[in-house]
Amino acid sequence: MVAIAARKAQEREARDARHRKAETQAKWLWQASLPARANHPYLAGKRMAPTLAGLDPNAPQIVLRVMGDDLLIPMHVTEGRLVNIQRIAPDGQKRFLPGGRLEGAFWCAGRLKEAPIIAIGEGFATMAAVRLSTGLPVIAAMSAANLEAVALATHARWPIARLILCADMDTGQRGNIGLEKANAAAAAVPGALVALPPRPKGNRNAMKHGRYSAEMKALRAIVRDLRAEALALLWGRMKSLACSLPETVPSRQQ
Repeated sequence: MVAIAARKAQEREARDARHRKAETQAKWLWQASLPARANHPYLAGKRMAPTLAGLDPNAPQIVLRVMGDDLLIPMHVTEGRLVNIQRIAPDGQKRFLPGGRLEGAFWCAGRLKEAPIIAIGEGFATMAAVRLSTGLPVIAAMSAANLEAVALATHARWPIARLILCADMDTGQRGNIGLEKANAAAAAVPGALVALPPRPKGNRNAMKHGRYSAEMKALRAIVRDLRAEALALLWGRMKSLACSLPETVPSRQQ
């Protein structure tokens, strides 16, 4: 037992050392990188190039940067620390920094603090589409396997937010892994929901490829109802807080 414990301690120390090294590399890459251009092949292929490059003043801003030809997707933890970067080549090939932390790390856009609703999904392109279509703050867990860890960390950090798990519709010999993992993540967090947008003919996943104008109608309907519910819940908590304050402190009238 002592030998096993010692071995596990050594493994944790080695893992933490790899994580620290990757964090240092991630910070250097981000600081040395340049703003992404609208003509980046990956952005153009997702049909969101002008918006994602920050060139559309009417859309929610999403900040992206490049190093050479690679698009850089920053990955943080809930404490706000940059811990890893996903590099996306022009042909769409993706890779993380060697030894970088993955569990519980995510890309995000929008203000998460005090948000009544936060949408969580797998990939960057998927959740960027949700962000641009709905205006919701979003989180990309970067893999189906990481959804539950990210959902739990998000709920622990921002417990007032209602979480919507945006499931990838993966169909294949191993079943629908995206939906299974989204359901598991939602089950782990009180009050979380799973969003399933319609799948157009010939498109494997309706939430991808930047075709969010028509394909987000179902999610928008969920968001409209959920916004009202979440705001009512928030207002109820505010009223409860106001009732508990001393009489010398005025409370807001409804």
